[in-house]
Amino acid sequence: MGKYDNLLQYISYFQESKEFCTWEASNEKPDSIPWGYPEYDDKLTQFIDDFYKTDLLKQDYLEFLDKNVARFENIEDVIGKADFETLKAILTYYVRQERFSDGLWATAAEEGIFLKLLEKLCQFDK
Repeated sequence: MGKYDNLLQYISYFQESKEFCTWEASNEKPDSIPWGYPEYDDKLTQFIDDFYKTDLLKQDYLEFLDKNVARFENIEDVIGKADFETLKAILTYYVRQERFSDGLWATAAEEGIFLKLLEKLCQFDK
């Protein structure tokens, strides 16, 4: 039994699911452009909640990524060669930056980024 089994159980979810959120219209100002917001699948929000229950949150993730990851480097390549601290920083980035970029969780799920991060985490959870 590994330390991160609770998170790693989501691998099959990210492999099998195709729709991780729906976009809801915002009707706050009827005369303005209707901005939408993501309504996430319950299992995706549970994954995020479970992430916060681990020791994977890296407080200095932005500073770490600025120093250690080239700005235009392919994220899949970075994940593939990531050490544990880089993995934590990338995972923290995708979890925490949703508040600045609506839909980032959906993008990370749909593009397989969460899946690749969890598969990489398996290598460190032995």
